Order: sequence, then structure tokens, then C-alpha cells
Amino acid sequence: MSAMPEAVKKAWADRQGPIVLTTIGNDGNPNNIYTSNVNLMDDDKIVLANKYIDRSMKNKLPDSIATLLFVTNDKKHYVVKGNVSYDYGGRHYKFMRTWSGDKHPGHGAAVVNINEIYEEGRKVI
Repeated sequence: MSAMPEAVKKAWADRQGPIVLTTIGNDGNPNNIYTSNVNLMDDDKIVLANKYIDRSMKNKLPDSIATLLFVTNDKKHYVVKGNVSYDYGGRHYKFMRTWSGDKHPGHGAAVVNINEIYEEGRKVI
């Protein structure tokens, strides 16, 4: 796991709209979704609420990898890659419940442990 550099944290805080999450299914095919139910945790994890992302949550292979794409308000794009773990009641789930709202509570939390970050195609970490 790698900590998100300060410049990328500022870009994360200035992101525009939802992120794109890509996972790989058991059949080897990618699955892409938009989601705005996402937050940075501990500078090295991105937590996503499982709110209607069932297909992505089913793509939980051992040592599965996810890619997240986000765009800032000034149109810079960033790609974050990392290993995915799932939490259905622990500390990441409890963190997700603090910001996910009560109308459609998340059923679990997908946790992307940051391994690599790219800014405009240039590797940052």
C-alpha cells in the first residue's frame, strides 16, 4: 500500500462528478461503473459503498485488482490502481456508514488499497 501524495489528495478533493470503477469478473471481462459513493481513508485506501454495485462486488477474485478513474474540475485525469478487499461490518464498513447516508445504506464496503497512481498518464507512485 502506498500513501496518496498531497498533490493527489488535493486533486481528489477537487474531483468532478462520479469516479469510474473497473473490476475484472471471473470470466476475465472488465466491468465499469460510475459511482459517487466513495471516500479516501487513511491516505492509502479508497472506500466504496456497496450501493447497487452488485456486479462489481461479485468480481471478488482472490487478490483482485480495481482501477479507479477520476477527473478534476480543471480536467486533469487520475488513475488509481490497487488490491481490493471487502468489509461487511469492520472498521472500513463503519467508516463508510459515516458518510453513505441512511436512505440507501451500503451493504458492505469495497476497500481499494492503493498500489499505483497515475496523473495524466505519468506514474506518481
